[in-house]
Amino acid sequence: MDTVLEKYFNKKNFLLAWERVNRWSDRTIKDHYGLSIYRNNLDTAIDILIDKLFNKQYVPVRPQKFFVPKASRMQRTKTMLVIDDALVFQAIANIIAAENYDKLAINNSFVFGSVLCDEVKLGTAIFEMEGEKNFFFFKHYQGLYKKFAESVNKAIIVDKVKLKFETDITGFFDSIPHYNLLNKLSHEFGVEDEILDILGDCFNCWSGTKNSVTPGVGIPQGVQPSFFFANLLLHELDNLIIGDSLMYYRYMDDIRIYEYSEEKLQRVLVIIDNLLKGYALSLNTKKTSIEPVKNDETDSSIIHIDLSSLSPEDDNEVNWVVSSEIEQTLKTVLIQNKTEKNSEFENLAEQDNNSIDIVNLQSITEQAKIIEFWQKEYNQAIIDIENSCILKDNELIINKQNIKEDRDLLSLSFRFRHSLKQLKHNEINIELEEKYLKNWFLFIKAYPHRTDHFCWALMEYGNNHEIKSGLLELLKAYDYYEWIVHTIYMTLSVSQEFAKQELQKFNRDLEELESDYAKKSLYKLLLYHCNDKQLFTSVLKKLEKEQNQYLKNEIFYYALSKQRKQFTMSELLNSFGL
Repeated sequence: MDTVLEKYFNKKNFLLAWERVNRWSDRTIKDHYGLSIYRNNLDTAIDILIDKLFNKQYVPVRPQKFFVPKASRMQRTKTMLVIDDALVFQAIANIIAAENYDKLAINNSFVFGSVLCDEVKLGTAIFEMEGEKNFFFFKHYQGLYKKFAESVNKAIIVDKVKLKFETDITGFFDSIPHYNLLNKLSHEFGVEDEILDILGDCFNCWSGTKNSVTPGVGIPQGVQPSFFFANLLLHELDNLIIGDSLMYYRYMDDIRIYEYSEEKLQRVLVIIDNLLKGYALSLNTKKTSIEPVKNDETDSSIIHIDLSSLSPEDDNEVNWVVSSEIEQTLKTVLIQNKTEKNSEFENLAEQDNNSIDIVNLQSITEQAKIIEFWQKEYNQAIIDIENSCILKDNELIINKQNIKEDRDLLSLSFRFRHSLKQLKHNEINIELEEKYLKNWFLFIKAYPHRTDHFCWALMEYGNNHEIKSGLLELLKAYDYYEWIVHTIYMTLSVSQEFAKQELQKFNRDLEELESDYAKKSLYKLLLYHCNDKQLFTSVLKKLEKEQNQYLKNEIFYYALSKQRKQFTMSELLNSFGL
């Protein structure tokens, strides 16, 4: 038996890879169809994959790729690996990470993006641990980004540095040369030739955009092992700069160095530029600068964080500032509540120590305080929604005095949804005011790259004619953004109801859609809402003619599941990864 393949592709390591792939934070790049197939018979599916690897029959599959808009209105490519490829990629990352954990952890005070969890060092021995096991590959980004922010602001306020050097790498993931990465894995991290050969084949197959392959260049964006391998590529840079006693902080390819001397920063700029050129990478000239800092102000530029991949399940991750404030406030409420109850109980005990069930009273009183807290949060969110827009020349526009950037609206969307969710959880029904629907639609038009977050807020209103017509108008306005089209169809599927004529129109629209990513959500909309056998058959006939085999497999599986039983809303949400 090949000892190298056994080391990386044993059953335990694949079970660990399975746990970690399921926990990948970006739900948009997870193969939910493949995951559902594996769940039906996990042991057998893994055994089949292991046999393929040992018999040299494993071949990576060209993945599904889609474009996601950025704030600049340009787009980035995201990659969805099929489940077999995702597991192989994660299994390889598991072993390399466990063996090199200590080497990487030395820089954890300087490198904050995609930092390995402490348990990664255990490898498959994690299964022997007692108690609850942490299978996550990376530490929670929320705490890491906070640590990054605190470190940067300490350099400014406490150490009173004079200058900041800031840069990032142009098209980082898309530009990583396979040869340089594989060479580094071999010589610095001890990865065996057999594994490098597999990775080389995978990287070539997974490279490029949805329209073209770029052999020899680029690793898939979005999947967690890619973040890990990107950090390995920059490990030499970290050691070089840290060894020069500089105030250096890196969050993936976002690099900050704080210093007192401009001459020293200019020298470091040249060092970094030369090192990256050796990897065939280049600094982003538009984002590279050396500028003075004010010692009495925090660095506001560190708040920009990419939240485009999060789903409604990630509400607690949308904004670490807001969520931590809510958490702290709620803790304060409960502490105050506990103190108040203790004095109440003492008084009650003096009056009548037999007539009151103290435990039940404590529970009821605490719940009342929690409900009161979330009611205030919801009320404030509604006020902020109203104040987010103003009328100017009879036109509704964003109120720039209250809303400085898209992050403010993400926070607002989070607080609205999360407080509403908590009130519903406590059986408090809220009647949402439809007059604010125009605000949510304005937010989408102002920041289309955040369409998903605002659509999740619209979902809370349920079936609504104004929402339906507004979303259909947005489909026309943004038909060139496949991710926005996908998001809108997904929102319509989850929140709206449709007459037969409307579904027939959607069925005809399938013929006009060029994006397989957008088609996937429209097919699901049709199959979920369709109760007419003739129309159902017509949809499947269109599906049979699709060229994309993965799309056909996923939607046929979805249709077959519906034919066996009527799909629930929960199953629809799961099929979208929500």
